[in-house]
Amino acid sequence: AAAAAAAGSAAAAAAIAAAASALAGAGDDTKATAAATAAATAAAAAAAAAAAAAAASEEEARGALQGLAAALCDMHRAAVGVAAEYERASGRTSAVRRERAVEALRLFARLHANQRAALKSRRDTLRTAVRKLEEADTGRLAVEARLAAIAPRLNQGVATTQAHLLGLADAVRDVDIRQAEILAEEERVARVCDQVARVRSEGVAELAAASASYDNAMESLAHIEITDLDELRSYPTPPGLVRIVMEAVCLLMNGAPGDWESARAFLTDSSAAAKKSRGSKEAKDDPKKRKKVAAGKGKEKEDLAGVPLLQRLRTYRKDDVEDDTVRKLQKYVRAANFNPTAVQQVSMAARSLCEWVLALDGFAKVRAAVAFKERKLVEADDKVAGTRAALQHKRGELASSRRTLALLEEDHGESRGDKEALEAARAEAQTHLEHIKALVDSFASQRRRWSDARSSVEAAMSTVTGDSLAAAAAIAYLGPFDEAHRARLAAEWAAILARRGIPSDPAFTLAGYLRRRHASA
Repeated sequence: AAAAAAAGSAAAAAAIAAAASALAGAGDDTKATAAATAAATAAAAAAAAAAAAAAASEEEARGALQGLAAALCDMHRAAVGVAAEYERASGRTSAVRRERAVEALRLFARLHANQRAALKSRRDTLRTAVRKLEEADTGRLAVEARLAAIAPRLNQGVATTQAHLLGLADAVRDVDIRQAEILAEEERVARVCDQVARVRSEGVAELAAASASYDNAMESLAHIEITDLDELRSYPTPPGLVRIVMEAVCLLMNGAPGDWESARAFLTDSSAAAKKSRGSKEAKDDPKKRKKVAAGKGKEKEDLAGVPLLQRLRTYRKDDVEDDTVRKLQKYVRAANFNPTAVQQVSMAARSLCEWVLALDGFAKVRAAVAFKERKLVEADDKVAGTRAALQHKRGELASSRRTLALLEEDHGESRGDKEALEAARAEAQTHLEHIKALVDSFASQRRRWSDARSSVEAAMSTVTGDSLAAAAAIAYLGPFDEAHRARLAAEWAAILARRGIPSDPAFTLAGYLRRRHASA
């Protein structure tokens, strides 16, 4: 009675007393009376609180509690009767004691509270969802009104800036044209400069390769001895390749090829000069010969022919060969078999001289080609310099056009800013409106489902007391029975609930009740 009064319903005391008395008289176990009374008190107190929260008056709450207490007693008595029939039919003992009623009462209190809370939460969720959709509808109307207010202001801003934009278009076009011309010219100048640098680099590399080839030929000359020159000079009628090689050497040394006799005289003078040179070295060690050697030095300085051939070859200035001499030299270097391999078959000394002639010819040709390229490159440099000067002038014109463009942009800057702000506001509002429409449209079909779900939840809330009582009784009593006696007892319980005026689901099943509870949660 105290628990019921604390729950806010004085009518719960009478219902509790009735339930306890009925349960105590349902069997002969007087020791369980106190426990049954306590359980009935807890269940009735919970039911009193639920009934008081849902009923419109104290009288209605009292009636609901009395019906619940009576239904609990009737359901217990029905279970006792079905248990007796089950024992007679199967021969198995299935005593239904008051402890089952106590368990059913406890289960009812817990199931009823949980089920009602879950259904209430589901109902509140559905109400919130519907309210949010209504708020979205209101927001859509507000955004549409804002878009309608922006439209005339934006049209006015467009008209105000149109004239400025036309002027800007012309200025921008002029700047773009000038800038494109400058960029194209700069790219062309860059390509020419790259080509000039590449050609110069190639010329340096070619000249270095020709110099290296000439140096190799000079190294080959180091193997020629005076005796080798004497051997060449001893030919009264030399082999054809030896004669051609010596004529080419005379052409390079004297500027004229001459005949074999001239070549022999040239070899003779060079051989004598070489012997004098060797004699001079010996005189350095012999005091008696020093005066004689010194007397001949002045004359040797005046006559270049007196210098030994090998020394003249080693000190030959390859950079001073004239173009006319190179043209005359082609007669020899283009001759058949004018190559070191063929000449070697005749004379090793002539082979080295042949290598020197070919290396000098190759160097002279490369030097001439590089010089020609350099002249062309200098002309290209002059053209690039002129183009760069013209580019500088065009850059000045471009800078002037850009200043004009900047002034035009400044003139219409304020109106353009207003227009852009209006366009941004319109875009933002349009995007917002599209999002709201998408949201409302996407939930259009769900509105119907939510309405149906809310009806289902309200229907479940109207039968939650009877369904919870049936579920608690099923869990507490049906375990020992077979399928047929379970169905019979469930049918009797449904009739008891209907007779006592306690709403319940006509299609109630324990599995469906538990699924509904979890789905609602």
